[in-house]
Amino acid sequence: MRWAVRAAGWDLVTIIVVDFPVECNYNTGRSEPAINSGFLLLPGARVQAQRLHNRSSGFHPICQLSPPGKSRHMQYLALATDYDGTLAHGGHVDEPTVAALRALRESGRKLLLVTGREIAELEQVFPELELCDLVVAENGGLLYWPIEKREEVLAEPPPEAFILEASRREVKPFSVGRVVFATWRPHEQVVLEILQQLGLGHQIIFNKDAVMVLPPQVNKATGLACALKRLEIAPEHVVAIGDAENDFAFLDACGVAVAVENALESVKKHCDLVVADHGRGVTELIGRLLQDDLASLGPRQPRDKIAERSIQH
Repeated sequence: MRWAVRAAGWDLVTIIVVDFPVECNYNTGRSEPAINSGFLLLPGARVQAQRLHNRSSGFHPICQLSPPGKSRHMQYLALATDYDGTLAHGGHVDEPTVAALRALRESGRKLLLVTGREIAELEQVFPELELCDLVVAENGGLLYWPIEKREEVLAEPPPEAFILEASRREVKPFSVGRVVFATWRPHEQVVLEILQQLGLGHQIIFNKDAVMVLPPQVNKATGLACALKRLEIAPEHVVAIGDAENDFAFLDACGVAVAVENALESVKKHCDLVVADHGRGVTELIGRLLQDDLASLGPRQPRDKIAERSIQH
């Protein structure tokens, strides 16, 4: 049987009652008696909540809640997600995906965005950035707290001589962040020549057609390690999701690695789980996290040498 109810911070929610009818308190994460509907919670009641995105698409699972006194200890305390090609499609995040991010936050889990983008452009394309507890920007070069508007630079800026030479050799378009120098294919060969000419030890990192220049030992894994230290969360309690070459580092540094369906084949083969494409995949993953904390993946061992591959700061 199904009952449609209103819940704080949600649109239409359907409660599918397995044993007895109850309402869900999404603020506390507990099942409570459906007093307004005249029902009482009886011992052993179990419910599954689904959110209606729109009438044409039907019901999409969001979470499953347990009755009072039956709450489980969460194994996975945070979700770390890439932005372009993963959370976002065409540079933007759709409303169903935003709703799933809100549900993740309401479950008590942390949300980290791990991206190659610079903060200024990220704020333009993702108005809901404050849903994130912490942003690892510039491919690991910068930490940003969206609510506080506070940043922590993790490495040195691009050398002025490099920027001047890139301009002289007509590498364009390009952008310069706090740490990253970013441009596009096919400029990688010219960029490499400039680095060699100036005797710089910087690295070139690719994100499909994007080309980024960063100091040595700076990547998404090093940036995420700093972020997790600030949040006091161990990497084995983090689920990571991505799609491209520059995501390998931070996917490897987390307890579970997930790829979206549109990811590079090499990334999908490397991961523990493959979900739907783009934001639909992130929504699917969040649904599974809230449903059973990924217990459906079966008994798990930490990914190889998590502690060794997570850079300590």
